[in-house]
Amino acid sequence: MKIQYIVAISLVSALYITACSDDKSAPSASVQSQGNNQAATQSTLPGNMPTGAKYFVGPLTETFNAGGYTYVKVASASGDVWAAGPITPLKQGDKVSFSSKMLMKNFHSKALNRDFKEIYFAKSFSVNGMRMSMTAKTGAENPHKTKAPQTNIALKQIKKAEQGQNIAELISSENNFRGKQVKVRGQVSKVTNNIMGVNWVHIRDNSSQKDLIITTRANTEPGNTILVKGKLALNKDFGNGFVIDRVIPDAQVTVE
Repeated sequence: MKIQYIVAISLVSALYITACSDDKSAPSASVQSQGNNQAATQSTLPGNMPTGAKYFVGPLTETFNAGGYTYVKVASASGDVWAAGPITPLKQGDKVSFSSKMLMKNFHSKALNRDFKEIYFAKSFSVNGMRMSMTAKTGAENPHKTKAPQTNIALKQIKKAEQGQNIAELISSENNFRGKQVKVRGQVSKVTNNIMGVNWVHIRDNSSQKDLIITTRANTEPGNTILVKGKLALNKDFGNGFVIDRVIPDAQVTVE
C-alpha cells in the first residue's frame, strides 16, 4: 500500500496515528494538535513559516539520525524540546525551528530503544532562518504501514459480510468503491488509540495479505472480529502531509 507521510505524526497516525520504519509500532503514543494555549515560542523567520504558526526556535544542543528521522534537541525559550523530522544536515549551535503542531507523548523509538516523554514531529526544519528541503524516505515514518500483518495473533476464518465486501475486493476495485458506503468484516491486527482524536484500527481477513485501515471513535483491541461500515476514501489527506491512499474514516464498528 503506497502511503505518504511527510514527517508530521498524525493514528496515527492511528494512528498514525501510527512510528518510523522501526518506530511504527509505538502503541502507547498519543498525538495532540496544538492550539492557542501551546507554550511554544513564536518568532518571525522570513517567509519560512505559515503566518501565525506557532513553533519552537532555539540553538541546537543535540542531534542524531535514526530510523529515517533526524532527531533534534533545541534549547527554546520554553526549555529543552525534542523533535523528529526529515533527514537534515545540522551542526551544534545551529538555530533550529519547527512547528509545534504535532506533539506525540510517551513515544518509544525502537530504532533507538529509547522513550521520549514528549517529542514533536515536524514536516520540515528551518535552520538559521532557512527552510531545509525534505530528504526522508517516503513512508519511512508512517505508523500505519499495512503491507505485513501487524500482530502475531493467528488469523481466524473471517466470513465475508452479508451484502458487503472483503479486503481484496476493496483493494482491487478501489476506484469503484471510492466515496461509497462499504461493509467489511475483519480481524483487528493493530490498534493505535487517540491519534488526532480518533482510534486507528488495522483489520485483515482471509482474502488478502494486506491490512485495511479505518479510523473510528469506537474501542476495540487486537484479535477482535469487527464489522465495519463507512465510506471508502482514497488518497485521504489528514493534514500536515499525512496521506493514506485507502482508508475508511469515521467508521461504524460493531464487535462480534
